[in-house]
Amino acid sequence: MSRWALLPVVAVVTLVWLGAPAWPQQLDDQLITLAFAHEWAAHGLPRWGTGSVVEACSSFLQLALAAGWIAIGGGDANLFVKVLGALAGLALVAFAALRVPRHAAGVLVLAALVTWEPLAWWTFAGMETTLSALLLTVGWVGVLHGGSDRGRLAVGPVAGLGALWLAATAHPEGNLHFALGAAILGVRGDARARRAVVVYALALAGWHALRVAYFGHLLPTPYLVKMAGNDPLGDQWGQWGLELVTLAGLGAVCLVAFPARPLALLPLLVQCALELRAEPDWMGHARHLVPGVCATVVAWTTDATPRPLGRRPILALLAVIGLAGLLEPPGVTHGGLEPRDARSLVSPARWFGAALDTTQLEDVVWIVESAPWNGSVLLEDVGMTGNIAGVDIVDLVGLTDREIALAWLGDEAVEARLRRRFALAPPSLVRRMRYGNDQWARDVPWMELPVPERATYPQGTALRYRLDPARPTDEQVAARWAALYARYPSQGPVAWHHALSEARQGRLVAAARIAATATRRFPTDPTLAALPASLFAPFELDTFADLPSATRQVSRPLPRAEAAGLALTVAVQPVSDEGQLVHVRWSCDAPEMTVVVHDTTTVPLPGWACAGADARLLVEALDDRPRRPLPREIYVGLTAR
Repeated sequence: MSRWALLPVVAVVTLVWLGAPAWPQQLDDQLITLAFAHEWAAHGLPRWGTGSVVEACSSFLQLALAAGWIAIGGGDANLFVKVLGALAGLALVAFAALRVPRHAAGVLVLAALVTWEPLAWWTFAGMETTLSALLLTVGWVGVLHGGSDRGRLAVGPVAGLGALWLAATAHPEGNLHFALGAAILGVRGDARARRAVVVYALALAGWHALRVAYFGHLLPTPYLVKMAGNDPLGDQWGQWGLELVTLAGLGAVCLVAFPARPLALLPLLVQCALELRAEPDWMGHARHLVPGVCATVVAWTTDATPRPLGRRPILALLAVIGLAGLLEPPGVTHGGLEPRDARSLVSPARWFGAALDTTQLEDVVWIVESAPWNGSVLLEDVGMTGNIAGVDIVDLVGLTDREIALAWLGDEAVEARLRRRFALAPPSLVRRMRYGNDQWARDVPWMELPVPERATYPQGTALRYRLDPARPTDEQVAARWAALYARYPSQGPVAWHHALSEARQGRLVAAARIAATATRRFPTDPTLAALPASLFAPFELDTFADLPSATRQVSRPLPRAEAAGLALTVAVQPVSDEGQLVHVRWSCDAPEMTVVVHDTTTVPLPGWACAGADARLLVEALDDRPRRPLPREIYVGLTAR
């Protein structure tokens, strides 16, 4: 076996380890795509939940893949796009490992690529970033080296141009990559490559003709919001400059160890132009640069003969790679460079055993429990909220509402239409957001608003307005949580709220099953581990006698029919090495059941001896060892039998 044979495996394993902390993370923009995908799968048309036909997704390729997954009954599309992004990132690194020269310089460039924080982050954070990066990398390697490439995983020029064609559907700037690649093959390619250029160009033109015929516009609406209305000399230059600092390791290796290849810089230059034209990217982690960096680095080093490197240059390059890998580019929580959080890398496995986050959870809870059925809500963050049943979400930013996007660009005719539109059908709820004390909330110039209610969010202060006094019924609230859970069972907060809503409706067996499923699927998630006990959260809690003499937890009455399908989960804190004796009994006359609890124990409910339809359940810790204190706390949860 060659000493280089395990290089792709080592690279993939390292990327999994470094990227694991990003797995539970969610980004609201990703859930916009999934809301469109669910609408497409359900009704046969890619449109927003209000019925508006608008291209609010930057990646039509990912949208189509997600919609297809939903249509065939594939399950949670949230997990699907996460896995899709992860597979694309891992395939990209494996491809790079097979393309770099079998030389110390090749190992250095691969180490710099894998340890670069943005690549690890986007591999597992979701979005279409790594999918676009994989297509661009394969495409540019084929276009620039396909004519002479006979190495590992050789990509011909026609296949390379096909990958760039797919990249044009994965992200809009991919069209520019395709145009540049086609121009290069038109000049340098053979007759077969030139014929492929014509065929692919016609196919791409036909694709855009279909897009324009359906959506009515050439550019997706996010490009209006994030590019057309942005100052070309704005803050994005500062973010771009700091992101380039994190590329010191990759840049040093490519420039020092490999000969210059000017054409290989084209993919990076395209992505730099995109970032400098767009507004500062709130998602951070060098999102716009990742596809261009990967394509440039692999195209720069493919089939290259490295310069001879001595021990000192290698050690110096390793030091630069290590320092660059410790840096995290600007992101949503910080405006400058930050040190990478090494604590999150200690146990990668626990991240993959955790549930996915729910973005904008405060808004989701507020809308689910406050918005009248078939009402509408106007707010700025519409990804996860756009998946709520029985409510129309109107985008104050304009990503999913082209009229609002054009109004922010100063179109007076559109502004007049918006005033008439909201006068005829005002939203039920409005939310504006102040991100920090020194920033103003986005204005709503098309309607009069009442005095707001202020709510503290993790990212700032929310200004909430109620324009419609109607509220959903308890059953409608439960139905909304049930629909969200059916759509995204991998999101821990959604499972939590769905289980509690079922418990509040008296459906304890259903609630316990949801809790048991969540804790089984996500064994390392500390929040979901507490869910079975939290089903008792609405219950009355009483303490009898003086601690530590006796401790009891008293539930609300349990219906007889529900109790037949339930078991108890009992836990004590602190845990005793010898186990803690716990008595469980009904509040009516019934035999007492004694259980020895070691950490957490599941036991059947005691026999029902009451004449009535319901009874209270009492749990009591007993002290059979006088010199040992009773536990400070007893946790009682419900689980389905």
